Amino acid sequence: MLFTSACSALQPQTATGGAKIIVAWHSLSGLRERVLLDLVDRWNRSNPDGTTIIPERRDAALIPALLNEANQKGQPALILSAPNQAAAYHQKGWVRPLDAFITDANSDIGWGALDRNDLYPFVFSAGQASDGATIGIPFAASARVVMYNRNWVRSTLNVTDTMPLDWPQFSALCGKIVSQLRGAACFGLDGSAITMDEWVNAHGGRVMTNAGQVNFPSASMVNGLDRMLGFLQTGQAYRSNDAQLLREDFVTERVPFMFDWSDRIEEYKLAVKQRSNFPLGIGLLPSAGSTFATPVQTSLWLIVKSPNLERDKYAWKFVKWLSSSEQTLRWAIPTGDLPLRTSVINHFSQLNDATLSQHQNDLVVAFWPRMGQAALASPAFVQAPCIRAAQSDSIRQILDGQPISPTIQGFQSGVVGCGRN
Repeated sequence: MLFTSACSALQPQTATGGAKIIVAWHSLSGLRERVLLDLVDRWNRSNPDGTTIIPERRDAALIPALLNEANQKGQPALILSAPNQAAAYHQKGWVRPLDAFITDANSDIGWGALDRNDLYPFVFSAGQASDGATIGIPFAASARVVMYNRNWVRSTLNVTDTMPLDWPQFSALCGKIVSQLRGAACFGLDGSAITMDEWVNAHGGRVMTNAGQVNFPSASMVNGLDRMLGFLQTGQAYRSNDAQLLREDFVTERVPFMFDWSDRIEEYKLAVKQRSNFPLGIGLLPSAGSTFATPVQTSLWLIVKSPNLERDKYAWKFVKWLSSSEQTLRWAIPTGDLPLRTSVINHFSQLNDATLSQHQNDLVVAFWPRMGQAALASPAFVQAPCIRAAQSDSIRQILDGQPISPTIQGFQSGVVGCGRN
């Protein structure tokens, strides 16, 4: 009956006019969809407002057209969206800015100061639009990390098996590996996937500022690209457009380092155990100074604006509930995503769920605090995919051995062609 009601043009209302059915559109599938459905079931069984969430899967590419054609009664209350899509919806006036909810003095609605401080900084930057409005709250978040073979690092340094913290240390280690084991490289680069963000962030800069400006040119960008070119020219790194081949080289101990996303760590743990069984390390990208920065990919919960503020408030309460320590933990453990809160590790004992609690001593769980503090999300801008394409083109030119200056000029031209938000 609930699903039939959700498809109706007339949504069920409470006696006071607030909608009791909240329809949420998402594009998840497989394991991630099952985990979301489990969380929705938990909310529907226990929420004090008596609000029922109805999740519906939609093709992300079709959502703009569906929103444009739908009348107010046919629209969802919530959408799980990529940041650039969220920015486009915000431009069209389809989504409600969340700042008034976040700062509401009523603790049942707003986040108090202590609550906001418990959330990692990327939670707010990921959903920030070019005009400064908070238009979305992250749900899924995957950070770029470095997996490494601790045996290789220990045998090369003869001192420690920890990930080098800065670029000079990392470069020196790679140089020793290449000189001692001729024909061996330090790591591989996926020329079809890696973006300039990762290298610029790790060298103390940003490609795109919080104000939506492309930070060009900058010393950090030049330093990052120059170091990448140095790795390639000295044989310490190699290029492949086959991500699976890169992972195979790492798992079978042909290279000691692998750059990948945090939601794949469990796959690496299983593959290493089955294939080579070496001690697996997890680290952050090296830093140019004392501050570590690693890119994070997120999807955002958006509230579709309606004339009924009470409906929007009910939808916000569900989003807020999803960001609580218990719920973000229930999402992060099975999916491998980064939880949203600093205190989440303290909530294993409150789960009463052995299948989740047994993970509290996992390697990746112990790494969450460092990963969360270093996670750096780009704001939600419409032209982000275009800028990423320009980044990728520039990276490919460098991997092909072209000089840095013409490459940067090409990147600048590509970004100018993206248009403004």
